[in-house]
Amino acid sequence: MFRYKGFDSAACGDNLERLEASINDWMSQQHPRIRLMAQSPRGAHVFLSFVYEDAADSTASLARKAAVPDVYERTMDDVDLDPEGEDDAGLPEAELPY
Repeated sequence: MFRYKGFDSAACGDNLERLEASINDWMSQQHPRIRLMAQSPRGAHVFLSFVYEDAADSTASLARKAAVPDVYERTMDDVDLDPEGEDDAGLPEAELPY
């Protein structure tokens, strides 16, 4: 699930070093997977917006997507996945229409 986090330079007294440090602290603590970042002026201030996924959420989601269903595990138990000695029959010959 996507989440949103915003940082306003006004909250840091318009000190960009402190703004950068607060963003770095958030990133080191949360380990977000950033999907979108935008920088917008807000009067005399700067507003940074992040759309992100939690690292734990995205890792679990990727694991579910990459999992092999049990039906494949059961049906392929006795199959030799690298058979030797089989001839590669290739494609049959076909007459082209032109």
